[in-house]
Amino acid sequence: MRKTIGSTLLAAALLVSAPASAFVIGFDDINDFSEGGIRSAHLASGYQGLDWSSRWLAIGSSLAVPHSGSNFAMSNGNSDLMISSESNFDFLSMWARGGSAGFSARATGYDDGVEVYTKIFRVTTTFQPFEFGFLDIDELRLTGFYVNLFVDDISVNTYLTNNVPEPSSIVLSGLGLLALSAARKNRLKKR
Repeated sequence: MRKTIGSTLLAAALLVSAPASAFVIGFDDINDFSEGGIRSAHLASGYQGLDWSSRWLAIGSSLAVPHSGSNFAMSNGNSDLMISSESNFDFLSMWARGGSAGFSARATGYDDGVEVYTKIFRVTTTFQPFEFGFLDIDELRLTGFYVNLFVDDISVNTYLTNNVPEPSSIVLSGLGLLALSAARKNRLKKR
């Protein structure tokens, strides 16, 4: 009886584990730009499942060459950018460059208002990759610069609820069910 309860609890834990969704935000799906000299649009709150402070702008490649694709995001001359979410996320990496000069910037990750990660990074005038590895945060702030910061290909991992599980979650659930089935067959053979 104990083995059956333990197996059932294991299978239940596998089924309700929060699936994750890792993806790269390249801003290339934005095509509703304002008319005028610079093709730009404010990033909408909720874009790619995250909340973006009002200072973020999506830019078409008319202003500069993106790291990849046709668009990128920029700070619009502001020195305090924020990305947040009601559920936690991982901020893994991004490509960044300065607008007209190199400078140092600070990335800070928070969880429930408590600073849990800080990294100072130095950008140049060409796109380069930066690894962060900020896990399980609900807010990211980019600060300390007073010229344009251009970013592209932000790699994040969000924790989803009520969404389709990723393949590894399905495999783990299937293995749990197989273990339950094997345990039941062994129990029936012993009788």
